[in-house]
Amino acid sequence: MVAAAGAGAVAAGGFMPQLARAATSGRAPARSLAKVALDAVYFGGPAAVMEYGWSENSDLGFKVNRLYPGRELASPQTLGYGPNVDTLYGVAWLDLSKEPQVIQVPEIPDRYYSFQLIDMWSNPFAYIGTRATGTGAGAYALTPPGWQGTLPAGVQQISATTKRVYVLTRTLVNSPSDLDAAVAVEASYRNGPLSAYPNGLFAPIFNNLQPDSLAPSLPSYGVALFQQINQAILSYPPLPRNAVQAAELVRVGVDVRHYKQPSPSLAAILSDSIQPAVTNAVAYYQSIFTVLNGWDVVFGIENITYNPLRRFALAFRGAGTHIAEEALYYNASSVNGTPLSGANSYEIVFPQGQLPPVSAFWSVILYDSDGSLVPNPINRYEVASHTPDLVFRSDGSLSITVSNTQPTDPTTNWLPAPTSGFSLTLRTYLPQEPILNQTWQPPATQLLSA
Repeated sequence: MVAAAGAGAVAAGGFMPQLARAATSGRAPARSLAKVALDAVYFGGPAAVMEYGWSENSDLGFKVNRLYPGRELASPQTLGYGPNVDTLYGVAWLDLSKEPQVIQVPEIPDRYYSFQLIDMWSNPFAYIGTRATGTGAGAYALTPPGWQGTLPAGVQQISATTKRVYVLTRTLVNSPSDLDAAVAVEASYRNGPLSAYPNGLFAPIFNNLQPDSLAPSLPSYGVALFQQINQAILSYPPLPRNAVQAAELVRVGVDVRHYKQPSPSLAAILSDSIQPAVTNAVAYYQSIFTVLNGWDVVFGIENITYNPLRRFALAFRGAGTHIAEEALYYNASSVNGTPLSGANSYEIVFPQGQLPPVSAFWSVILYDSDGSLVPNPINRYEVASHTPDLVFRSDGSLSITVSNTQPTDPTTNWLPAPTSGFSLTLRTYLPQEPILNQTWQPPATQLLSA
């Protein structure tokens, strides 16, 4: 029936003859150039975000192949959206093109730590740390794609998916008095080229440099974005499954050996596709939330994301999103559709035996409407599994009161709020199976007063 209609349209000199040919041959019609341009942005946008991070951090003074850990926990002065106040962060940008790079860690039996390894397509392809490699001392060689050398005894290979790698480290601080001990752990990390192993690896560099975690304004790139995407495909050959997707982008001049500037008509199509792609990515990110008792969470984040739109949406939120087995974050910004506000008071109650089932730690952190920590009279930015002097009620439950003024109830734990709007993030590190299969769910935030 479709074939007949299509053939009639061709016979009558109607529109889209190729549609009729596709219908009679059983093949789908070719995608429009505008659709292919959108797909190119989805596919290559994550690489553009990562390249932006590489260049911006270089401008800030970060050296390639050196590890930069922090020695201070996040505070209201910390840049970036939604900083973690449980761990010390560290960063490194590694270039494996000349030789593998080694990361060496000591035995760390008493605190969570991780080195998240992220490729230039924004995939968190591997980890070093408590969950992934255990608590014992170890040396790990990150090898570039296609490397076939020999490693020294005792050095484990981690095959990188691109020749450049972004490393994001997290080292747990159990309490304010534990800060120096956590910094000492960071000071024992080592990294450097394989040729310098074992005695020539570098000690980390402690300073106040802060990495730029903001995504670039891709629409401002204009048509030049597509040349950058093409170069990314050449520089960081996609994994086979993604390479098939990249090959479909040739019609808009991407995935070619010798890039050519597009014609004016094609350039207009390309430039006009960037903002819609960004808008679609933001909408897609919202669509993959699961809502549990008023908390938003994204399940199913994996080491490699093959869906280009999904990968672009995740990358636009910032490189460093954990896979589900490492951490899951729940976010709440309203109660029954009404935004959270310091004009009200709220309560979160974990019944006895219903604290988040984790193998590392959990925390509830409050942020203002800009994603920053909120100054308050007791300098408390979270209530967590490692918060000193947690208060439990006689029935074994744990109550958190979120309010601008300190509650009079001595059986609750106060999380100070601003007078204006705010949001809450519940972090669960090394979530156990009840979290992963959703048989455990966070309790709803309850309105106490208005």
